[in-house]
Amino acid sequence: MSKRRRFTSTLIRIGYIFPELHYGTFARNWWEPVSINLENTIVSATPYRLYMCVKCNLNSKDFIITVVKNNKNQQKPGFRCTCENMSSEIESYPSTAINSYNIVHIIPRFDEDNEYFVNKYIS
Repeated sequence: MSKRRRFTSTLIRIGYIFPELHYGTFARNWWEPVSINLENTIVSATPYRLYMCVKCNLNSKDFIITVVKNNKNQQKPGFRCTCENMSSEIESYPSTAINSYNIVHIIPRFDEDNEYFVNKYIS
């Protein structure tokens, strides 16, 4: 059984398919294999559509992930996380965008003198 965390996500905006990105030389960057059943025996390819938005709830907070062009490589998708009216930088993976949001927006809430909390969230 997969140890991957499962959560409910909601498609907010469908986004766009661009033939030069989704069907060209760099198509593999824009499609993600997704298991349809829990045993991972049926796999489907789902596109990262440009400007699509997906909402997921983690730790009682709504995170919205938006697919944009990656600012380091325009042929790959980039991901921006928005939560509580604050956005992350453009990252290469959705999980990195959520994690970078957490590092930037949660750590500053703690007292800088409290080394325990700073080390806990950085490492």
